[in-house]
Amino acid sequence: MTSSESLKLSLIRQISVLDDATLLAQLDTILKQYPSKNDDILKKLSTPRRKTLDIEQLKKEQNFTQFDRARFDQLIKELDIQEPIEELLKMI
Repeated sequence: MTSSESLKLSLIRQISVLDDATLLAQLDTILKQYPSKNDDILKKLSTPRRKTLDIEQLKKEQNFTQFDRARFDQLIKELDIQEPIEELLKMI
């Protein structure tokens, strides 16, 4: 266990036995001054979503380009792979 993990556990134990609402509120205020990395993630996830999904609009926003099958087939021919698929899979 790292020193930061032990410190966290120690703090948790100390806080768990506190009954003073004022002290707990002060601790809460202090902790809120240091937002965690998860807060940013939660804020991004909580943004409003669209009511409808428009694929064409998404394509434009994300600069989608169509898959060029002819170019892909040309690259396969240029590679000129001779080994059977089973051997290729074993190499992985």
